[in-house]
Amino acid sequence: MIEAAGAPLRFALYTPGMQMVEGAFKALIPVERTWMVPEIVIVPLVAWDAQGGRLGYGGGFYDRTLEGLRARGPVLAIGFAFNAQQAEALPLEPTDQPLDMIVTEDRIVQFSS
Repeated sequence: MIEAAGAPLRFALYTPGMQMVEGAFKALIPVERTWMVPEIVIVPLVAWDAQGGRLGYGGGFYDRTLEGLRARGPVLAIGFAFNAQQAEALPLEPTDQPLDMIVTEDRIVQFSS
């Protein structure tokens, strides 16, 4: 759940059929929330590289979130993308969090951490 610009994401349990309400950025969120800490995060991306680098959509939400989660313990960051989204090099910053794995249309790539 996006609580505010510049803040990490928070995660709530979801069950199909539960009552939802529009939250920030018009994303639907459960009316009654039970907060949880995930061990696996599916991370959106625009591009990725062979080292596990990821270019996101510019808000930094997932980088802040992964940094905080990884400070608490292990978390697996998985990106889903097409092979065509792989780049030779990305304009990465020190705050960018790497992927642990990428799943494409025909392969699964695991990155060493």
